[in-house]
Amino acid sequence: MPKRMRTTIYCLSAMLLLAQVAFSAESLPQLQGTVVDAYGQVLSGAAIELTSSGGTRSLRAETTKEGRFQFAELIPGKYTLSVKLEAFVDVQREVDVAAGGVEERTISLQVIRNDASPAATVSGKVTDLSGRVVQGARVSAIGAFSGVVLEGASSDTDGKFKFDIADGGQYFLVAVKPGYVSGVYVRTTDGKKLFVDFVLQEDRWK
Repeated sequence: MPKRMRTTIYCLSAMLLLAQVAFSAESLPQLQGTVVDAYGQVLSGAAIELTSSGGTRSLRAETTKEGRFQFAELIPGKYTLSVKLEAFVDVQREVDVAAGGVEERTISLQVIRNDASPAATVSGKVTDLSGRVVQGARVSAIGAFSGVVLEGASSDTDGKFKFDIADGGQYFLVAVKPGYVSGVYVRTTDGKKLFVDFVLQEDRWK
């Protein structure tokens, strides 16, 4: 075989091999995301650890000044994502990484409280448009970022309610009762007493 032909074949083989390696790297899944506090502010310097199912592989990273982290070229499967940052409660999440995809996660951390006092006490009254008290309306605090219902109480015979919220952060305060249109407020709690009065309108479409 002529020397020029052999050289050409070697070059083509090398190019093909590099293309296969590049395609393989691009097709491997990635996991990336953002770490924030209860107010939605990004947190830098958080220690991120990604452990494969069974603990056979462990990867580490640290969030950037934008609160971002990324793990590239992962093997598809189930992982445990651990997030740690001083003065915040440690968080663990189970993540299922699919082949060829990019998984995006937002992790919210709660501040460690040094005492048992609540972050906020919410109280108020529920009435209708005529000023009559509404008994039995369920008032709840829902995490603005997690969507989880955290605390709540029902209005009494005087339409009054009161409950504590354990952790500071931003919440939707919602009053719900069958036959009425739900009332919603957005409030940020941090060692405060919140007074919220709901005025509910009868749902005439029901």
